[in-house]
Amino acid sequence: MSRPTLDALGGWSAVLGPLSAGRDLDADLTHAALCEILTGQASDARIAGFIVGLRIKGETVEEVSGMVDAMLDTCE
Repeated sequence: MSRPTLDALGGWSAVLGPLSAGRDLDADLTHAALCEILTGQASDARIAGFIVGLRIKGETVEEVSGMVDAMLDTCE
């Protein structure tokens, strides 16, 4: 199954904005963000913002599911 890219979903602002406001992300956003991280396309600051934002807010099942799919997709 092909998922949208992070750029198509609004870029890093679509990830970090909601996280900083304490809102949950959908699986497509967490998938796209982690794919960028795993392929070396994300800056250290964006990686830190993503990790800290999720940790402070608390990860949802949907967010973790998107990240697991990203790890599996990156391994293929």
